[in-house]
Amino acid sequence: MIVSLSKHGGLAAGIRLRQPPLVVDAKALPPEAARDLGKMIDAAVKAGEPPSPAEPHPDSMSYTITVERGGTTVTLKARNSAMSSPFRELRDWIERHGRRN
Repeated sequence: MIVSLSKHGGLAAGIRLRQPPLVVDAKALPPEAARDLGKMIDAAVKAGEPPSPAEPHPDSMSYTITVERGGTTVTLKARNSAMSSPFRELRDWIERHGRRN
């Protein structure tokens, strides 16, 4: 399983241009960490995408998490202004453990 996190927009958008996503390869993780990652992904998928906020937030960051596992790809998206707790937990975990290729 390969998980990647891309960041878009926000006040520092220019700094992130052409910056590769953070990537986590579950095969490189200890078994317990890989299981925890899988559980966080399942929770974020189950929570679904939150509705768009009623008011625009032009400087809000948005995030895309792409999960490749079992021959399928799942894409999760959220914004700082509208994000589920499971998505936030997964995003934070990837930020701590991911590497740029």
